[in-house]
Amino acid sequence: MIRLRPEGVFPLEVWNLPVGGRPLQAWRRTPRFASALREVVEGLRRDLPPPGAGTLRPAVRERASSVSHIYLTGGGATEPGLAQGLRAAGFSVSLAEAPRFAAAQAGLTWGAACVDVGQTSLKLARCSRRLSPSHDVTSVERDLVAAPHRDETPLAARSTARASTIRFLSGAIAAHARELPLVLALPCELSDEGVLSGCTYCWKKGDETLLRELAEAAKVDWERLQVLNDAELAAVSAQLDASVPAGEVTLVLTVGFGVGAALLEKVG
Repeated sequence: MIRLRPEGVFPLEVWNLPVGGRPLQAWRRTPRFASALREVVEGLRRDLPPPGAGTLRPAVRERASSVSHIYLTGGGATEPGLAQGLRAAGFSVSLAEAPRFAAAQAGLTWGAACVDVGQTSLKLARCSRRLSPSHDVTSVERDLVAAPHRDETPLAARSTARASTIRFLSGAIAAHARELPLVLALPCELSDEGVLSGCTYCWKKGDETLLRELAEAAKVDWERLQVLNDAELAAVSAQLDASVPAGEVTLVLTVGFGVGAALLEKVG
């Protein structure tokens, strides 16, 4: 397994930063989400120390306070008020050309196929077999019976749900990219050793074996499997986007079920 660390990309967790006494994620499906997101981003630039931010590495905190541009991507990137509110706060803002699939397409930088595992759907990109620079993209909606939300699954059923989640994810991966060099993006933090943090899928924080089990079930070559966090992959799409300025710090925001984030120092 190869843990990708894209150059100039710094992962950043914002979903749990507080707004009005609640984490940002709690505002996601409310009319106030756009203003809550703006408040969090303004706080990063002012280098406010909200609970949890103290775990950021100094290099990340320094860059977060220097953000001048914001790149919006993900299925919710075009929601009313998001870009407008951030521009009103003094940031320049650009939108991914194909927000839902931009990250998966960027994964083709490293492999012939990419699976971007989101918390509502899987986005899949694969190099076209035609003699053209195009590629094929598709999506698979999350099956909430096979891959239920962790918080809605009783403790006694989580082991079974974990196994069925692996079957669901591996089935989608195998159907799309079993024989290809594969890039896999996951909606959670992960270590250089492939240890996963938690998210809405039914695996626990610190799961040391799920990634290998997933590769084995999908019949993907473990030694060639390339993995990273979904927000890091989104930052790679920003790196490739001409609308993102070089020489500045860009905050990449992936807006979907939740909000993922990464900082990008774009090269050239």
